[in-house]
This record gives sequence, structure tokens and C-alpha cells, in this order.
Amino acid sequence: MNKAMRESRTVVTALGPDTALDVAVVIPLQADNRPIKPCLDALAVAIAKARPFSVGLVLSAPNGQDPATAQVMHWAKRHPDLSLRLVYGNQLTQEGGFALDHAASLVKQNGILMTTNTACRVRPGWISRNLQELARADLLCGTLVPDPDTEQALTAELMRLRRIESAYMSVSVRLADLLDPRPHDPDPPHMSSSSASLAFSRRVYEMLGGGFARLAEHEVQGLAALAHRHDLRVRHSGTVVVDTTFPEGAVTDEVLADMWLEPADKFVRRYQLRGRLRAMWPDVAAISALLGDALGPSDERAILHPTLPPTFGLFWERVETKATALARDKMSLDDCERELPRLRDLFTAFSCLGLMMPEPSQFGQRVH
Repeated sequence: MNKAMRESRTVVTALGPDTALDVAVVIPLQADNRPIKPCLDALAVAIAKARPFSVGLVLSAPNGQDPATAQVMHWAKRHPDLSLRLVYGNQLTQEGGFALDHAASLVKQNGILMTTNTACRVRPGWISRNLQELARADLLCGTLVPDPDTEQALTAELMRLRRIESAYMSVSVRLADLLDPRPHDPDPPHMSSSSASLAFSRRVYEMLGGGFARLAEHEVQGLAALAHRHDLRVRHSGTVVVDTTFPEGAVTDEVLADMWLEPADKFVRRYQLRGRLRAMWPDVAAISALLGDALGPSDERAILHPTLPPTFGLFWERVETKATALARDKMSLDDCERELPRLRDLFTAFSCLGLMMPEPSQFGQRVH
């Protein structure tokens, strides 16, 4: 089967079998000469491993004439047994939005949507493990592992600092899990959400009103944020793995750390407060007392006015927006190196003392 369909201003070229899918994997293409074959070859292996589930690919491209599209067409001819849709022709397509909408229309009512990108190679069990773990989650965030060539492209100093960042992130994840444990995400390996490995059901997609489809690929962190706002089960998996490479020119001496990392004491203050508020939700009196003690009466009034929102996720978003004491500080990799001993000390203290630590209001400033 090979046909082109016009939907609004978007062209969908259909290749391979035209059957209802259990899973659709959405992949945004880049308008460059980056090799796509390694990504697609890895997906073909994962699709074979996932049988008897029916899996198709939906690839979005800025237009139908660029080198990426030509690569896809060439690859598809060698894999006539795989269902593939090439979506291109408007701005929504370039952002991956229409591709997600189209993918949702291809899968069964109980079907699953997954995302990755052309800089990644999914592991053979990627699809199967996504399906297994979605039984305990609404949105599943996989793990990215840089391949050896990617690491070798780093300078020695940047590699050293990245290792510091990795250590800081590892302790931060374990500390956050101590302070604000969530039953659906036990012992998370990380706290990231990347389009290189996301999975969620069509039901979740439609429940959120197709909101995922309006997000640009580079804003994909918004997918997890949207799920958190609705108190959905966002799970981070260490068994759903993709190997990733840096696109050419992406390896620089950038020294800013991952966006969610922050100084040790502020990190503790944030996650201890979130954990305690979550445990109290939606007891207004208890929440009011804790906010007043932890953040002060001014922030308490701003956060509680005019009333509590319907979900804890929306409430916590309001807390982070209104609380001046929780304004995020950008960290450099050098900052991570300086803060790491303090972060480890705090993790040890909370682990050994069973969270019997001072109230959040006492973690505002480092005591020297």
C-alpha cells in the first residue's frame, strides 16, 4: 500500500500494511543530513521483539523534499512489512503536533503512543518494556544512555564536570524520593522527561484533550508537567532504555547543569515541603499552617487565594510560582561540584534519621 492523503494542509504518505495498531511510535525528523537508518533499524528490531503486538511508525518532517524524507522512503522500501506514516506539510507537523494527533487516530482505543528521535537507538526490549511498565503508570519516561562516541566527543574537563553532574543528579533523585515518595514511581532512576523515550496511552492523550499535540518537540518537558497537573502517574523507568548521540555541533563547553538541579539546602526545602503538602492534601487548615511556617504569611495568602485548585499537581505548580523562597537558581557544573558534599550529607542524615530533620523553614540558608 502506498497512498497520499490530504488532511487540512498536511500530507500523510502511508507505506506498508494498513491495519489497526496496538502501538504507534512518533519520531520527528530534522531537516539535515543526519543518518536516520540507525534509529529506524533499532526500532525494527524492537518491533519484531514486541510481537504479537502490532506496531507502526509515524514520522513527521518539515516538508516532503528534504534529505530526511528521502532516507525514510528508501528505508521503507526495504521494510515493506512495517506500517509507516510520513507526515509533512505545515508548522504543526514540524513541531510534532499533527503527527501525535495522527498517531492517536491510528491506534486502537486501548492503544499506546510512544516517542523517540533520530539521535537515538532504542534497545531491543524498548517497546515491550514500555508496555509492561505502563500497567503501573499513565506516562512513562525512559532512560537515556550516551553512547561511547558521544562521551569521547567531550573534552576531558567537560567529561569530569559531567560526571560531577551525574553524581549530583543521582543523590538528588534518591533524596527527592526520600522526601516525597510516590507509590507509582518507587526508586526512580532519574527525574527527566525526554521525547527520546516517552510512552502514554491513547486514553490518557484524549483525557488531556490532545494537549500533548500542541507542544513543540523541544518543549517536551511540558508533557510530564501536564500529566503532573492532572495528578496522573508519571513513572521513570530504568529498564526502558535508549542509546543517544549528540547531533553534530551539539557538543560544547556549556557549563550549566540540568535545569531541575539546585543548591542542596534549597533542594531539600522544596521537596520536603512538597512531600508534606502532598500528605496533607486537601486539608486546607493543615496546608495553611505549613505554608505560613515554611514560606511566611505573604506567600501563604498568595498561594491559597482564592481557593485550592482541583488537583495537587495544579496546587504545587501554584506554590512554585508564588513562593519567592522557591525561585529556582541556575546551577553551573562547578556549583554542583561545590554543593555535592553538602547534598550527600543531607541524604545521609535523612536516610539515617528517618526524616527526623528540622522543619522546611529552617533550610532557607546554609549555616556556615
